[in-house]
Amino acid sequence: MVFRDMSLFHCMEKAGIYRFIFRVWDNHADKYKDHQIKPALEMNAVHLVWKGVVREIGFYLSDYVCQKVFNGDSYNAKLRWDWANDISGRTAEQAATNPLDHEFAILRQQPSGNRLYLMAHVEANTSPPPGAKITVWLRATKSDREGIRAWLSYSGACPYRPNQYHFRKPYGQEILLDDQLHEDDGYLRLRQSEDEVDELATYDHARDKRKSNYDDSSTLESSLTTHELRGRARYDKGEWRDIEPTLPTLLRFIQAAGVEKITVEAFPQPPHIEVNCAREWLPVKNQADILYYSGHGYSRDGSLECWGQAGSASKFTVTDVDPNSNWIEDLDYFIIAGCGVLHPDNNNGFAWGTETLKRLHLKGLAGYSYIKRWGIDTFSAPSDVSGESVKVVKDFIKFLLSWPVIPYTNDRVLDAWLMANIARPRPGIVYNANNYWKVNVKSSLNGDIYLGTPQVIKGNW
Repeated sequence: MVFRDMSLFHCMEKAGIYRFIFRVWDNHADKYKDHQIKPALEMNAVHLVWKGVVREIGFYLSDYVCQKVFNGDSYNAKLRWDWANDISGRTAEQAATNPLDHEFAILRQQPSGNRLYLMAHVEANTSPPPGAKITVWLRATKSDREGIRAWLSYSGACPYRPNQYHFRKPYGQEILLDDQLHEDDGYLRLRQSEDEVDELATYDHARDKRKSNYDDSSTLESSLTTHELRGRARYDKGEWRDIEPTLPTLLRFIQAAGVEKITVEAFPQPPHIEVNCAREWLPVKNQADILYYSGHGYSRDGSLECWGQAGSASKFTVTDVDPNSNWIEDLDYFIIAGCGVLHPDNNNGFAWGTETLKRLHLKGLAGYSYIKRWGIDTFSAPSDVSGESVKVVKDFIKFLLSWPVIPYTNDRVLDAWLMANIARPRPGIVYNANNYWKVNVKSSLNGDIYLGTPQVIKGNW
């Protein structure tokens, strides 16, 4: 650019920042039919002319394949918190029994890792120019409420959707989840270690409604007001929804031991980029301090229940949970409101305790031992349908928050669990890394239950 009149710059005698607005003309009037000079076009005007509409945005597996096939049906392979309802004949029960890779996703658990594979589908009449980008907003609803902006770059035409184009981060430049860092187009903060927030997650596999309901878990959530909720899991598909969120009772939820939400939404960039899609969300692993399990327990092998074939019970043990890989962030206590799984023997309490307390250094386990009435009938955890499990939970909360406790273990959570079961009485039991304490419940010859002396028995393990 050549300036014929330099007097404009003579005023710049003092150091500082000077701003000018130039109106530039294409001074080649003699070459046009109308012999008129015209405003000069910007160098990148061709880029600004392109327009697109964001039709979909979401999280994907690392292959970024957006369309896959199952039993002859093509389905949208975007990660989702629920099941693929675009596969004909596939029910929620079938999906929970054997989820596809993109179904019931919990980021950082299944799939694992701290790298986010985000992709948007943008519809346009012409191909985007090289270097075209769209802006999105990422947010973690508990750990990073402010969120970050990120820019997704044009990466090619979608092979499955006419006139739609993929926008994503290049490999190696993906957004990362970090325990501390918060940076636009780089890091989203997601708590992955011990923090100062008290948190609760509940898992309630109330499969047999003649014997089970969700009342104890719901009472714990609503009454333990000192703890923030980190997700819940429920057996019934009618309960699965984005509130909190509420997910199916799959092993992966136990392994995650708590979740929060990550949301992503595209920003309009008028007049070039319109947005015609809703925000997307997925649960992401954020471990709670207390994980509460409610459901059946099997003392013959120390197993608990999750979704199985056609809604039947599938069982998992501490080996399936793999605490040394999965429970290494923020979890302090696992409470098992299921029969007998913490009975002090090698199949039950000692198995769970070895993997979680001696090797992993959780603070404690709480749950139930069992006794026999008439030599055959097992007496263990309280019933849901009688309302007794809710009474135990209410007492546990009162002892935890305000009522005085006897310091059997010198751990408030464990002592509160013992006190709540002494009041019933029920054979409650708690563990730390070296000892267990069991409520000394007895049965008379005619089957009456009573509290023995001493009220709590301490043992080494």
